[in-house]
Amino acid sequence: MLAFDTVWIKIKSKLSIYSWVVIRYNEIMKKIKRMLLLLMALLVVIGFFGAGPFLYINEKPVHSDVIIVLGGGAGEREGLASALYKEGYAPYVMVSNGGARDHPTPEVAELEMGWLKADGVPGSAIIPELKAQSTYGNAVYTEKMMKKHGFKSAIVVSSSYHMRRSHYIFQKLYKGSGIALHYKGAKTPHYNPTWWWTTEAGWKNTISEYIKLVGYIVLYGIF
Repeated sequence: MLAFDTVWIKIKSKLSIYSWVVIRYNEIMKKIKRMLLLLMALLVVIGFFGAGPFLYINEKPVHSDVIIVLGGGAGEREGLASALYKEGYAPYVMVSNGGARDHPTPEVAELEMGWLKADGVPGSAIIPELKAQSTYGNAVYTEKMMKKHGFKSAIVVSSSYHMRRSHYIFQKLYKGSGIALHYKGAKTPHYNPTWWWTTEAGWKNTISEYIKLVGYIVLYGIF
């Protein structure tokens, strides 16, 4: 009996230790789960509020060979390109706009070039690129124009919400070209990156840009 009692005491002791370990493990796992849930909630909040600012790239302008203004927007792109030109950041402005895929036309580009001229940019300083019908096309055809004119650097201008996608595709397609690119986002009247969720246009542009950006990444890869 004494031997049995001794064995039983040892077993009970081991069971007690095992139970304590299990209890502590469960407590730790509950804390970890709570921390992970809080972290996920925090990431969702940061992702939500940071969705607009992430799209907006607005680098400090540097002196370049040309300013590339991407077609579209509501005149804010041309306004910024004109301001950069008049401040002496580049001697030329390239307007890249060949219309839409289902309606190729130079009419919109001509309108945009008219805005530039009205804002003080001389016609001799404006270079039209009239083939691009998408952001991808903007990168493809402006690179060809850059090489044709012997330009080695450019400031790429577009609307604030359009900058991340523009940056992605231009960096990818210009890679290895030896051309230095800098990016300047134009403030858009109907879009505030910080408060994007407060307007219908903010929701529309933000969601649209992320869908298109993901589509580009799926088609062309991350790097």
